[in-house]
Amino acid sequence: MDKAPIQEKKGSREVVILGGRYTIKSSYQSAFVDRTAALVNHEMNEIIRDGGVIPTDKVAILACMNLASELLKIREEYQGVRDRITKRLEKILAMLDTCLAQEEMSYVVDKPQRREIQENENEKALPCR
Repeated sequence: MDKAPIQEKKGSREVVILGGRYTIKSSYQSAFVDRTAALVNHEMNEIIRDGGVIPTDKVAILACMNLASELLKIREEYQGVRDRITKRLEKILAMLDTCLAQEEMSYVVDKPQRREIQENENEKALPCR
């Protein structure tokens, strides 16, 4: 997904939506404004194609609803992915903490104790080495 590069100052860009010309003032680059207008135009044309003769203001509202629902779905999916990544990272960090604690302990205890600790830890099957 492309990011919307921001210009240093606001600029104006003329776009065409449903045959009407609109001047858009935006800090986004022209190509991004054009893609955004094309998406809105496409959505509105789809509604007209599927719904027949509908007043333009209602077409605009339906297009906004469709685009907003897509946005909300994407946000929910994004949050789900973030939650899964966070949980996995927490597990990885816990494993690393355990491994580091074992490593630190191996410097502190004498050899017979170290063997006993390693045997007990091997039963837990942590892949520390």
